[in-house]
Amino acid sequence: FKSAASLADYRKRISKRLKKLQKNYVPPKEQTASGTGDGTSSEDVRKRQALLLELRQTYGDKLLFIIKNGAAAVDDVERKLGKEKAEQLKPHVACCKQWARDLGIWNDQDEMELEGKNGAS
Repeated sequence: FKSAASLADYRKRISKRLKKLQKNYVPPKEQTASGTGDGTSSEDVRKRQALLLELRQTYGDKLLFIIKNGAAAVDDVERKLGKEKAEQLKPHVACCKQWARDLGIWNDQDEMELEGKNGAS
């Protein structure tokens, strides 16, 4: 770095070095207890299941409430505050559905049943 005469020279040298490092960089693999590095040891599986159970217990009922009443909430917001606010709420309801699917408390069959109830109303 001592040979650079200006700020532009420093930037050029730094960007070259950064590109070289990025090109050759290999992220380190985290070793697990089993030594495989793929995160499938029995301890990892137990931790994941415990975390899923905790998340289900903490957020499960709330997520289901949002999903079941989401369409009515969007309609209500559209009526009271306008279409723009309703469009802002829709992705939040969709996100709740996806999170519930990830936690295993909501599936496609539940989705069809909900659509049947909403269509019949």
